[in-house]
Amino acid sequence: MPDTGPHTTPPESLPEAFRREPALQAITHVGSLITQSFEQELRKGVMTILGARMICALCGAARAKWDRVNAETVQAAIAEHAAAQASLHEGSQPLNVMDFLPDEIKPHPSDPAGDNGHMPQVFPGVTILSGTVYCDWHLADAEEKAAEAGARSPLLAARAGADLGALARVAATGR
Repeated sequence: MPDTGPHTTPPESLPEAFRREPALQAITHVGSLITQSFEQELRKGVMTILGARMICALCGAARAKWDRVNAETVQAAIAEHAAAQASLHEGSQPLNVMDFLPDEIKPHPSDPAGDNGHMPQVFPGVTILSGTVYCDWHLADAEEKAAEAGARSPLLAARAGADLGALARVAATGR
């Protein structure tokens, strides 16, 4: 009998019809396919949770501050947008609410951080350092802060398709 692996039913516990060589190989093969599929789906799920739903903490904080400072202006723009949208004829293209914001607070490509009063962009997180999620854009700041704090662990950036087991080993061993 072939080795059925550590995660399969021992051949002797299978009914007689399944103990024959072709059937046993088929059962073993199907079991390994299910295991591989589960591992792939689990990896996709973890990366969806970690990659797509986590935002950079610094970007998020900048946007939250901008939202508080500009709350009245944004509410007025939303009301103006709703009134303009209601007056459109059926079948017309929808209006973009951003068009109703004053130019000085609209998002601007030359001011992605919102340092000059424009709406800050919020980027997805790509790494976690000392419990804080950072995007690619803020990563240099994170590395400098880690060096200043004397961080001993490596800075890890997990991306879709990353080998999570390898990342865990590096985090645990530094290699």
